Amino acid sequence: EEARAPSSGYVSAIDAVTLGNLAREWSAAESTAGIIVAVRVGDRVQRGDVLARGFGNTAHAGALLPAFALAEIKPSSRPLVYVEERSG
Repeated sequence: EEARAPSSGYVSAIDAVTLGNLAREWSAAESTAGIIVAVRVGDRVQRGDVLARGFGNTAHAGALLPAFALAEIKPSSRPLVYVEERSG
């Protein structure tokens, strides 16, 4: 099952908790189930582009789509590391 962009724009957010909960639910029913995310925050997508693929008998694209937010304007980049702790 493929979750496709309902409109053109930029990927402004991906809800990892939603995707993780779906993956856990689907893999509990079938060990080979899973999710592959095809985009990153900031990526430009066209209507119909694949955002993610769900695998397994219980996977359905409709459950994946709410995990993705699209916007007309490219989101500002965010740092990969927010805090660096030093010991000693």
